[in-house]
Amino acid sequence: MQVQGKYNRLVWGNPKLKQEKLEHLKWLFDEAGINHEFYGQEVEAKVWEKFSFISPVASLTSLTHKSMGSIMANEELKLQLQQLMQELVLVAKAKGINLPLDMVERNLAVVEKLPQEATSSMERDFASGNRTELENLTGYIVREAEKFGLPVPQYQQVYEDLRQRQQTL
Repeated sequence: MQVQGKYNRLVWGNPKLKQEKLEHLKWLFDEAGINHEFYGQEVEAKVWEKFSFISPVASLTSLTHKSMGSIMANEELKLQLQQLMQELVLVAKAKGINLPLDMVERNLAVVEKLPQEATSSMERDFASGNRTELENLTGYIVREAEKFGLPVPQYQQVYEDLRQRQQTL
């Protein structure tokens, strides 16, 4: 049985659009029943907050083929997940994106609350041999870290291992 989270929502905003255009878009989303959160100038930070959860979780569940509950029950894997989150926060900071100081703790708390059997869509794609989001979710952090000369050893290792696996699919 595959378990997915129920946190789907559109996080959006655009500091370059006029207020009346933004309000019209908000009205359209409301009318369509789309679960959304509007953030004007802060949209980039909010997207990175979400990304700071999705990227490490997708990367590690894909690498290990383990559920989030299994990862959190294994101290070594839990530490690896925490390190991935910390590396991502460093990359965000280098890009000038200010995430909350307790972002890693917040993300780990979310993982703890998810169903024990939950995985990630990227893990399910790897498991079924489908096209994955490896380049967008894992490779992106590695490439951005390189631009800033930041070491991200956990991301680098996970990315290389997953790239090799993807080539055999």
